Amino acid sequence: MRKKISHQPITALTIISNEDLENYTLISSILKKMNINHLQLSGEDAEEFYLGLIMEKTDRENTVSRSTIMKKLKK
Repeated sequence: MRKKISHQPITALTIISNEDLENYTLISSILKKMNINHLQLSGEDAEEFYLGLIMEKTDRENTVSRSTIMKKLKK
């Protein structure tokens, strides 16, 4: 009996600037032919995406006391 193979979806991220519209069109058509979902982000959406990536990498383990923050704000 054949073993059932589980196919995991392929996740890829490629960022193409607006200056590369010709390349985006080419890559987009290739992705469509390969049945790979993709989308084009506006400048604002791309900015939010990058902010999300930065926030994901933020160190949330270390904390700063309120008094330290207040001292820095007074300077």
